[in-house]
Amino acid sequence: MTQPLAFITGASSGIGQALALRFHQAGYRLALVARRTAEVKSWAEANEISASSYEIYSADVAITDSIVTAGKDCLARQGLPDVVIANAGIS
Repeated sequence: MTQPLAFITGASSGIGQALALRFHQAGYRLALVARRTAEVKSWAEANEISASSYEIYSADVAITDSIVTAGKDCLARQGLPDVVIANAGIS
């Protein structure tokens, strides 16, 4: 059985990272969406999260096309998420 998948926007800091870590600890694969993808990668490595258990998608929720593309890329690369957390904000 495949591990469940959590798609989390705003994964480069704060609540997004805390949620990602909690879902990872619960056995989920991660689809991590952020503008600052380098920060997401550094965070995942620092938390010793296996590269095989997550994918990073570059997107800005203020730009509709970028978040739609991230969603489509996730479907193609990882499949349909079991959980979607729209954590990123627009200011």
